[in-house]
Amino acid sequence: MNLPITYLEDAPRVLDTDLGRALGMAKPENIRQTINANRQELEELGVITHTVITPGAKGGPLGRAFYLNEEQATYVTMHAKTPKAREVKLLVVRVFTAWRRGVIALGAITPRRVERTQREGPAGLLPSMA
Repeated sequence: MNLPITYLEDAPRVLDTDLGRALGMAKPENIRQTINANRQELEELGVITHTVITPGAKGGPLGRAFYLNEEQATYVTMHAKTPKAREVKLLVVRVFTAWRRGVIALGAITPRRVERTQREGPAGLLPSMA
């Protein structure tokens, strides 16, 4: 099992859909329901960083892709109700610990082009998008 890390805003982060995929979700973007339901707690664990995503060719509303820090990723995983949740909790701890210890160097972190991110403070400062 792999959990790609993105180095963003001076910290390693996990893209929400990568976490959802690791958890075995049929639709990895459904992880955003857990993120939105636990927004207040996640904000207490750090600034929520996201990028705005545009709909595909079929159209639809704008959305958000979240980049979770270690504590946020761990918290979301704790609330996941999937058969792989236990395994992913251990994976999150191991990946971030390896990064802190220098076992995962910046060159080993999955490169990902992030056009623009936004940071959210306390709930309600930015309009909510699912």
